[in-house]
Amino acid sequence: MNITITKPTPNDSDEVDELLWKVLWNPIDLPKDIRNEFKLDGEEITLAAKDSEQIIGIIVANKINHSEYEIRHIAVNPKYQKCGIGKKLIYALENILNKMEVDTVQTIARNSSQSFFETIGFVKMRDYRALPKFLKFGISFVLMKKKLPSMTKINTKINYNQIADKYDCTRTSNSNTIDLFQEKLKFEKETKILDFGCGTGNYLRTIFNQFGCKCFGIEPSDSMREIAKQKSRNAQIENGSHELIPFPDNEFDFVYMTDVIHHVPDMNKMFSKLNRVIKPSGLLCIVTESHDQIKNRFYNKYFPSLESVELKRYPGISVITEYAVHNSFVIEEIQEKEDSKVKISEDFIKLVSEKGYSMFRLIDEDEHITGLENLILDFKLNIVLKNSGETLIWLKN
Repeated sequence: MNITITKPTPNDSDEVDELLWKVLWNPIDLPKDIRNEFKLDGEEITLAAKDSEQIIGIIVANKINHSEYEIRHIAVNPKYQKCGIGKKLIYALENILNKMEVDTVQTIARNSSQSFFETIGFVKMRDYRALPKFLKFGISFVLMKKKLPSMTKINTKINYNQIADKYDCTRTSNSNTIDLFQEKLKFEKETKILDFGCGTGNYLRTIFNQFGCKCFGIEPSDSMREIAKQKSRNAQIENGSHELIPFPDNEFDFVYMTDVIHHVPDMNKMFSKLNRVIKPSGLLCIVTESHDQIKNRFYNKYFPSLESVELKRYPGISVITEYAVHNSFVIEEIQEKEDSKVKISEDFIKLVSEKGYSMFRLIDEDEHITGLENLILDFKLNIVLKNSGETLIWLKN
């Protein structure tokens, strides 16, 4: 076999439709034009596997949003099944999506295809409603997702061991966020909390000083973890990550993460590990930003490329909750902190200047310098801007 993966030409369209119908719909008595009923509105990518000039496999994917695509159809000529054609098509699609810096691909898979998708890294999120025309043939569906490595590639540009000191000098805990924690949980001295990705320990120190509860943290960066231990001597802080949480089962009443989720390369694994260490009926809070909030950040106007950089890094709220529910968490509440009016502060200028937010290390240096100059100018003019807020995802174990 001489298999090539390519985009089909307009002259191939009849052959594409014929293969999809013969493999997917003819066996269950559906008409040739049924594909029109299943079409999505988003931008479409179609790839064909060819043996010489014969089309032997097809994959069709549609854009769901800027960071997600859905594999809508995949079909392989029965004579070529068990030859790895389906995997070749999916890997070719993933290569294209990676170049577009899409971070998630999903599919609504037939029950007969679930194990195939699992072998290439897809994770079942939930059962999916099947139409009667499929159920009568014993066909059911599951929603499956796979996280692509593009987000990980962006984040690996940042060495947190090297920037720990600057990070610590420019970052603080957010008192409003801690107030929201307290409203939901009512911290007591016996409350056991875990800061997942505690950085240099700002939140742990503040929470202990305010409430005196039992504080724990995990942080994968050696340099940040050592600073956290010095600052938060009343907390037990360990080396840990989404792959390893070095604490016993059912240990914590409350786990939180602040501005961490966009650094996690495998949310499915993370939620599985968190499920183990949180007590039954314990709470997990993920503090992040929705894509709309990212688009409305007041400092985007100073650093125009930041929006696209951050939209690629941050998973959507629905993606986060789907992985959580898949790992037996229950959505308690999705709490959006309202927009507010802010004035540019000296502290924020210092944070930008020192690149205390990791995102400022991912943009061009000239853009950073120009944006900082304009930011300082508006600070001197006492300009009032709109702050976009953040989102707290509350989950119960």
